[in-house]
Amino acid sequence: MMTHQDVLRYLVNHMEEKTQTTETSRFDVTLKELNIGSYGNNIHVATSDTPLLTVLELLWYKRISSIPIVDKRTGRVCDLYCKSDVMFLCRINDKYEEHLEMRVANELEMLKTKGVRESKHEGMFTCRPNDTLRTVVRKFVETGAHRMISMDEKTGACTAVISLSDIFTWIVS
Repeated sequence: MMTHQDVLRYLVNHMEEKTQTTETSRFDVTLKELNIGSYGNNIHVATSDTPLLTVLELLWYKRISSIPIVDKRTGRVCDLYCKSDVMFLCRINDKYEEHLEMRVANELEMLKTKGVRESKHEGMFTCRPNDTLRTVVRKFVETGAHRMISMDEKTGACTAVISLSDIFTWIVS
């Protein structure tokens, strides 16, 4: 069975083998210029104080796979809550419904404590707003990530959320 990562790995190898052509030069354009990912009002964030239930509702109703968690004072991205975190929470805690009103930061810390996440930033991979599609595809392959947060280099604010689905949608369109 082939995974998204297998296909991306093939693309990276294919990009390296080919000389610079029109076909591969599209990979040297920034994600923003290609309109790959979610930007502006399409980015949904939460603060570390946000109740887990609110974060889960955002994931469900907005049909998104992750929510950047930002510092309330600075707006800087400090973590990421993903759909996979929901599955881990359900697996490690029989009474997960008791946690719905807890802060999302507490839930992420619990995942770390239970050994599901090794570090605060596990699962949060970043790129820069001016990274090219080639650079980001390589980062996806190297990290095995399913999504990346594009962060402003000065403020640390979330400028975009890019998922594997966004990249594959662009490739096949």
